[in-house]
Amino acid sequence: MSEYSKYIPPSVVSRLKYSNDDELLKETKKLYLTEIKNKWGGKKFLEIIASKYDLNKGDIVDILSVYLKLSEVYYYLSYFFTANQSKEICIFNSKKAVVTQSEIFNDFGQPIWIEELNDSPKLWNVIKEDDNNHIFLSYIHMGSEHTYFDPITHVYKRYNETAVINYRLHFDDDIIEISAKKSNQKAIEASLTDVSRIFKLSDIKFKEITDIDIRKFDAAVEKVTYERREGDEASVVS
Repeated sequence: MSEYSKYIPPSVVSRLKYSNDDELLKETKKLYLTEIKNKWGGKKFLEIIASKYDLNKGDIVDILSVYLKLSEVYYYLSYFFTANQSKEICIFNSKKAVVTQSEIFNDFGQPIWIEELNDSPKLWNVIKEDDNNHIFLSYIHMGSEHTYFDPITHVYKRYNETAVINYRLHFDDDIIEISAKKSNQKAIEASLTDVSRIFKLSDIKFKEITDIDIRKFDAAVEKVTYERREGDEASVVS
């Protein structure tokens, strides 16, 4: 068994062909990058990522699978999953926050795949988008059960989708963006409590986005960078 298998879903490891750990990592990255590429708008999304690093020649999946770390691939994958989902906003007090826990920042995501997923959210990946001001976290858990009726065999098939909850922490503005897919409020509250524990955040409160907030944003829309409009770094030109 590879030492990296705890960072990769067992179902993914079992379907890949590899002869060493380096090949396992590369094939895993290629699998997920190909998944992004095949989604609507995915190829353009990967091209924007490649242009950030001046990687413009050759097969986009091959190039990025060599250049990006597994945690970075997970970051782009999880972001892509929730990019079009509605967001919730929280505010918090960062005066006593701690953002230097090196153990949660690594090249492979979190070693969660030694156990099966259940309905309790697990921290999957953490990325620093810059030095310390913006941190992106992804939690996953087993989503609710769905039933599919096969019209040919007349058999009901049950399955669960993996739910994703993404958090972007803005330590410069004391704001948390929350975007989720296939999740639920109970899991969001549980994972938000974990985020608070990790970074020692205090006074977390959900903020309602009002008509005034929308008007204020629309009035300054020309200040939003191209990268933010295209779903890259959440940066604003001042």
